[in-house]
Amino acid sequence: YELLESWGFNSFAGWTVGEFAEISSEKHKKGGNYMPLYHVLNFSIMGPDKDYYVKDNKGNYKGVHDHSFPDPFNPHWRRDAREKAESSVREYRDKAWFAGWFMDNEIDYSSLFMYVWGDYSAKEFIKFLENKYLDIKDLNKAWTSKFGRYNYDSFDDILNNKPEPFEWDDPLFNDFTAFERIMMGEYINYTYDLVKELDPNHLLISNRLNLGPMMCLHRTIDLWSRYDVICVNVYPQNLFIGFSKGELEILDWVHERTGKPLIIGEWSVPAMDSELYDFGDDPFDRPLDWSWPQVMKNQSERGEAYRTCMMQLASKPYMIGAGWFKVLDVNSTTRRANRGLIDSEHRIYSEMIRV
Repeated sequence: YELLESWGFNSFAGWTVGEFAEISSEKHKKGGNYMPLYHVLNFSIMGPDKDYYVKDNKGNYKGVHDHSFPDPFNPHWRRDAREKAESSVREYRDKAWFAGWFMDNEIDYSSLFMYVWGDYSAKEFIKFLENKYLDIKDLNKAWTSKFGRYNYDSFDDILNNKPEPFEWDDPLFNDFTAFERIMMGEYINYTYDLVKELDPNHLLISNRLNLGPMMCLHRTIDLWSRYDVICVNVYPQNLFIGFSKGELEILDWVHERTGKPLIIGEWSVPAMDSELYDFGDDPFDRPLDWSWPQVMKNQSERGEAYRTCMMQLASKPYMIGAGWFKVLDVNSTTRRANRGLIDSEHRIYSEMIRV
């Protein structure tokens, strides 16, 4: 705690352990300087039940591991989300040293319109189509095009066929993307209202949006403005030192479309001299980490990148903070990555902390 404080850090990110909360609590009680904490609720992680997640027409659910997109109409997911929120919020809701709640971490919303076929979302989708077209003959006429002919006898027949749009100019695309907005809005409104009910006095922060699926965000970006703060996780490509023009323009765009302040949930840069990106034999047979394309030459370059990136972010009037990922290097039997300020042997990268 004191080490990070001495390096100029002023808060802890979403997965900080309870011992740090106790220190902040004691410091706050004594009227001294303290570092606020955030917490990630992870509403998308609700156990192994795949019915909790949205699905495509082949039954594949959306996302992998802990980045799946929940079916927001599933009553069992909603029940478990409430139980999780009640348990987590109880610990921090009355704490003045607590900063706020991230709803989720990097849930996958790319091409969400292709995943309307979860058991509960599918029923809502059919209701949406019934309310729009009223008569199944009108839907058949509207959907029939060069991409396909439709001759359903009832709206329920759609559940047996589970069509999907072929291209953006397929007539189905408008209805599927319209329902995509309904699904996204349901997830956003449910999580916001739930946490706001339980804790009206702390910041409610969006899912920690990552750049991968962001090309699909333009269809629903306005809906995210419900949250107090929008979070973006962004790792610079390091083609040169600093965030690129495109990376900064994405942040500008998210702010402009939501009208809300932004926080960077996580970012960092790696370097070759950490020896975590060496070619050749590895004692644990680990492949090169996904962060390999972002690697810099050495810790001095890494320190310069830290300074440059932070100055770029600080120049944005809508930016309220940026969380460095992370304190310790990742060097386990499954992954190796130079993301820390301290290596796996607890040696400080002095070039980093002098910047």
